[in-house]
Amino acid sequence: MKYIKKLAVEALSLVVLLSTVCFPAFAATTSANIAASSESVNVGDKVTVTFNFSASETIYKVEMKGTYNSSILKFVSSNLSEAVVSGGNITATFGGSSTTSLLSIEFTAISAGDCTLAVSYSELSGLNGELGYPTANKTINVKNSSAMSSNANLSALTISAGTLSPAFNSNVTTYSVTVSNAVTQILVSATTQDTNAKWVVTGDKNMSVGSNSRVVKVTASNGTTKDYIINITREGNANAPIATNDDDILIDGVKYKLVNNLSGVNIPNGFEETTCIINGKENLAFKHKTVNMVLVCLNNESSGNMLFVFDQESNTYSGVLELTFQDKAYIVANDYSSEEIPENYIKKSISIQDLSVNAWQLENSNLSDFYLLYLINQDGEFGLYQYDSVELSMQRYISLPFDDSELVSQEAENENLANRLKTSQIVGGIFIGLSSLLVILLIISAVIFKKNR
Repeated sequence: MKYIKKLAVEALSLVVLLSTVCFPAFAATTSANIAASSESVNVGDKVTVTFNFSASETIYKVEMKGTYNSSILKFVSSNLSEAVVSGGNITATFGGSSTTSLLSIEFTAISAGDCTLAVSYSELSGLNGELGYPTANKTINVKNSSAMSSNANLSALTISAGTLSPAFNSNVTTYSVTVSNAVTQILVSATTQDTNAKWVVTGDKNMSVGSNSRVVKVTASNGTTKDYIINITREGNANAPIATNDDDILIDGVKYKLVNNLSGVNIPNGFEETTCIINGKENLAFKHKTVNMVLVCLNNESSGNMLFVFDQESNTYSGVLELTFQDKAYIVANDYSSEEIPENYIKKSISIQDLSVNAWQLENSNLSDFYLLYLINQDGEFGLYQYDSVELSMQRYISLPFDDSELVSQEAENENLANRLKTSQIVGGIFIGLSSLLVILLIISAVIFKKNR
């Protein structure tokens, strides 16, 4: 009988071993992250630091130890009463019931310097034991603005062509200058009164015919800013022939005449007056400040003055496509994109409000009802918008914390994992069945052996 028991125990051990082989354990993925309400603060400001812990399985308990520089940050409060924050050390043990768990601590900045906060040790536990031991660190810069200068004045401002009007004065912030048509670029240089202040120039150095603008932004060491604005007018080419309304433009079989007097035409937001060459002659037009889009004004006897998009390369015209959603108007920037489309999007032509427009759709996704469009809003701002073809609504496109390619990749990974689990279960079932049969045969053999003996 002892012999039979021994065989049964060995057989059962074999079954357990085979079960372990058939169902391999999948290790949990864990991570720790430290986020701050601001990465740069002034002495006296409060800053909230959040210690985030996540895992691919449900977290039931987090034990952590952390550090911070107590001479720079002073503890104020925490969202967990279990946390002990003192003398540059942080210890806490807290529970959880999801795949994420966090500890939030509020500090006051008491002195200038770089303060590094760190999770030096952590242990994340789940239903079946330890999940992982992630660590993390974060640096916050603390400035003493009261000890820094607020001087954001320039001591000199020069340009590579033309003369500033009025003459430079550190207290005067707006200037004008007129240059000839031969000047195609203007470079700006400046010197600050405080050597610790910094300056930067914005605006295109390439001059268009008509109005141009350059801005010198000065930032003092304590963060104070001041703008010096230079309005530049580049004269037209005196030798270039001027287009007249005698020049006919034929668009879809309809004759239009060029309008070269824009005094009564409203400049759309985001556009500025410029000139362009049409049929070898210079004509007034509107150019967008951000997008490569030029509008010209044409006149038809029946419809009056109308704005058209003029493609200078192909010398063609197209109507200005306008969309209206909830009393907000948008201009479609067809083929005038200056931004990159997110990955895995493909270009498609769709119909919106009876207009054919170019859009982009996420490839191989169940989000096929949503499209991205390049639009200019009523404030003249250019950007990506998301169109819902089911609810017929439009909203600004905001990138997710992860891009769409990660979503597609995650779906494929989940499907692959499910197939692996299914295959593992089938193979495991076969092995367990064979193992059980082996146990039965061993027991029967032992009984027969004993009986014969």
